[in-house]
Amino acid sequence: MAYTLTWICHASTAAARTAAFPSDEPIDAIGERDCGKARLPSTADRVWAAPELRTRRTAELLGLSSSIETALRDGDHGRWAGLKLEDVIAKEPKGFQAWIEDANAAPHGGESAKALYDRVATWMDCRRVGDVREIALTHPNVVRMAIAHAVGAGPEGARNIDVAPLGMAVTAWNGRWRLRALGSLIG
Repeated sequence: MAYTLTWICHASTAAARTAAFPSDEPIDAIGERDCGKARLPSTADRVWAAPELRTRRTAELLGLSSSIETALRDGDHGRWAGLKLEDVIAKEPKGFQAWIEDANAAPHGGESAKALYDRVATWMDCRRVGDVREIALTHPNVVRMAIAHAVGAGPEGARNIDVAPLGMAVTAWNGRWRLRALGSLIG
């Protein structure tokens, strides 16, 4: 048996539906409905949740008793938080392009992709103890970084991963990280 860490993305939000950079928004009505249809993959010895409203509410609706873990918080998008993608591209095209092309860039004044990757990888690497099953309920960007770390793709590789609301990834440690499964809590 190995240590397993199941990553679950929070339910849908208005920001996701309108292609906006997230802020601390709630899940939307569709997300609430989808949580009612969700099927959890298995039991867990411990459940962690990011501190934002959308993750805490998703955990509640899924019936998960969770501990808040700040390392699982969403990436900091600085002054872009809450803005629509198209508005950022129109107002800051060079900054946006730098952010897309360079994992070390943070033109918005927040956290770079590399910094987010390092935070997630460090947290994962501290968790890999014993035959324990844990769940981390968090954000699409965090789940992307976790998958990228498990397969050795780095922050650059995370840009090629899509994570849908209530998407799931199972990572396992058995001497090294592996990606065990990908899926969704809703069918």
